[in-house]
Amino acid sequence: MMKTNDDLKTTDSRILREMADSLKADAKVLQSLDPVEARRLLRLFKLITAELHRRNNPATVHSMN
Repeated sequence: MMKTNDDLKTTDSRILREMADSLKADAKVLQSLDPVEARRLLRLFKLITAELHRRNNPATVHSMN
């Protein structure tokens, strides 16, 4: 799990947004076919969106300086 967090922090924001969009769409499609895999995709989607929010949140700018 730690490797995923490190990878998320070093990946470009544009690529993370594209990944989040595709993960959300894939999870919606898989919801009826394979609910377990859909939940895995949604967990990854949440990690990505949390990282994007951390980058855009003005309250955390001081921690990046």
